[in-house]
Amino acid sequence: MAIRTLWLVIIASAGFVDPSLTVVSLWVVLSLAFVVYLVPLIILYRKEDWYLTIEVTVTGFFIFI
Repeated sequence: MAIRTLWLVIIASAGFVDPSLTVVSLWVVLSLAFVVYLVPLIILYRKEDWYLTIEVTVTGFFIFI
């Protein structure tokens, strides 16, 4: 979770400092961050065995924003 939070802070701060550094708008980043934080929690309570796989996969998708 710390890696996702760090990337979110970096992307959001880059968007505020120099908006030309980000390819997508901040609303897209925030909405994707909401999904990235929410999906592993849902998986944790439904299919506990899949949690680690989903956590790593979703974090990887978030880094490629």
